[in-house]
Amino acid sequence: MTSGCPVDSHEAPAFPFPRDPTRPLDPAPQLEPIRLQRPIGKVTLWNGKQAWLVTRLEDARAVLGDLRFSSVATHENYPMISAGVAASKTQDASFLRKDPPVHTQHRMMWQAFFTPKHIAGLRPSIQARADEAIDALLAAGPPADLVTQLALPVPSRIISELLAVPEEDHEFFQDYSAIRGGIGSTPEAIGDNLARMDAYWDRRIDERLAAPGDDLVSRLITSEVKTGRITKDDLIAMAQLMLLAGHDTTAKMIGLGTLTLLNNPQVVARMQADPSVTPAVVDELLRYLTIAQNGLQRAAIDDVEIGGVKIARGEGVIVHLPSANRDEAAFAEAGRIDLERPSKRHVAFGAGPHVCIGAPLARAELQIVFDTLFRRIPDLRLATPLTELSFVNSLFYGVEVLPVAW
Repeated sequence: MTSGCPVDSHEAPAFPFPRDPTRPLDPAPQLEPIRLQRPIGKVTLWNGKQAWLVTRLEDARAVLGDLRFSSVATHENYPMISAGVAASKTQDASFLRKDPPVHTQHRMMWQAFFTPKHIAGLRPSIQARADEAIDALLAAGPPADLVTQLALPVPSRIISELLAVPEEDHEFFQDYSAIRGGIGSTPEAIGDNLARMDAYWDRRIDERLAAPGDDLVSRLITSEVKTGRITKDDLIAMAQLMLLAGHDTTAKMIGLGTLTLLNNPQVVARMQADPSVTPAVVDELLRYLTIAQNGLQRAAIDDVEIGGVKIARGEGVIVHLPSANRDEAAFAEAGRIDLERPSKRHVAFGAGPHVCIGAPLARAELQIVFDTLFRRIPDLRLATPLTELSFVNSLFYGVEVLPVAW
């Protein structure tokens, strides 16, 4: 027996699917019957083109790990979910939109900064930023918006410190993230936004070419730009990617994760009693929420068979991460939070060669923020019912405002 609407195997339904407003923490209800009846099937996009939608965990891992599926967004049938997203991705010159060997070479330049050992050295700074934000939250008193007073400041300050970005520029970056990730953003707004950010990093890199510091961008200027391994434009694209990925995604996970925990007080009680369970809580929240709400896109550069379905060269593929992470064949009772399950098998960070390079940093930030928040404010509660909250319809799903009290 399945829930939601039945699936006609001859249809290619319009994608993306809308969420059920009465179940804002769950993926779109259409996904469950699709995953059970037609786990790899065609969908129709905003521009009339069709793409394959992959909805099961093992199939998702197979696609993301197969180099016959390209991440280059300029392929003719690379699937886009809106005109604005198309403009954003086709103008993205970072290694996120490249295939090996260039992707591998550029990614390796950043890899050392995101190893577990390097992230362990950042934990005191993350703890300090979490405490500062919670101090300010408590000083302001309830009710408070947890998004603006905790979820955004902590990851924003950490990535800004790593990239040596002045605090007074944070509002500019947050506006940039909102436009760049907005599904409804116009191509014109995207283009203007990217030009402004290019100019910003062009100026900042020039300053560091003249007087390098000890930040990550300065180190790459010395080791990669000055040696000719990459160009200044390459580094501009990389810096934009790190800034965007380094604060927007984690900020949304802090907001949504806190909301989910407040709706699951038994999980909060477990963390408060035994902080050693927090890493499991974080990975289960990552699986359960999967903020990359419309998945990852690829274009087949060869004929490939996945899950018994033949995907032809040139066809577009959408790997639906939230659906894969709710796959009952992989996660029993996937619609509930279970701290005993092996949640690290999830694909919230993607999988394969393009798996999120910042995953260790994101996990550390989430663990520290959740532990500190519920230790310091043990009686934290929602100040607005879940059904009255508004959510961000962007590439990364999040709650717009999260009113809390204590």
